[in-house]
Amino acid sequence: MKVKDQAHQFALYIKNLEQIKQKKNIDEKDLIHRIINILRLEVNNELILFDENKNILIKLKNINKKNIEFDILKEEKNKKFRTKIISVLPILKRNHFEEALYNLVEIGVDEIQLVNTTKSANEFFKIDRIKSIIVSAAEQSKNFSSSHLKNAISLDTFLSEIKKLSFPKIFFDPSGENILDVIEREKKFQKTKEIILFVGPEGDLTQDEKDQLNSAGFIFCKLTPTILRASSAITLGSGIFRSIFE
Repeated sequence: MKVKDQAHQFALYIKNLEQIKQKKNIDEKDLIHRIINILRLEVNNELILFDENKNILIKLKNINKKNIEFDILKEEKNKKFRTKIISVLPILKRNHFEEALYNLVEIGVDEIQLVNTTKSANEFFKIDRIKSIIVSAAEQSKNFSSSHLKNAISLDTFLSEIKKLSFPKIFFDPSGENILDVIEREKKFQKTKEIILFVGPEGDLTQDEKDQLNSAGFIFCKLTPTILRASSAITLGSGIFRSIFE
């Protein structure tokens, strides 16, 4: 028997979700434009609206250029993953940084910690642009809890904060052990509630910085037999761990 295809459900981040939920009416011009002209939704189409805490599934009831009325079909708290993944990202060149940021949110990383290293790029990022990337990735992936982006700190400060923590800490390095062998071998991965994943900047970390990671308890792991860009390595590595540890 052929299974009937289900229509794709779009998702939109709404800052004032609770207010809109109570009114069951959308009257924000930009939001109406997205629903009508970008998503091209019509009456009886379904749509997911979400904020940092919850998401609601709605059915569009009445649509015009000034407001959209809807019925609420379902309301849920945003899903939290059992294992918290913290991806540590050095400041990269703008296009690589934005690519990595989008991918990490899309994958479902819980926290993104920016760090300054010796070879970090000297880039300035507009906060509105960063927020837009995070929202776009959350909408596309339906990662309603999104990812918390933390301000950049020095490598020394970061290592001093996590040095005594006992949960797994991984540094992606082409000279390290095979990542799957490490995961299979290390018993502390089995019931861990938190994992830290680190990647070096373009040009890699200095040997002194790698020695610091080693002293802080990081396990050095390789992802492929080839050399990956920083944005590719943190994406691939974070994706592996998120697929294993939900």
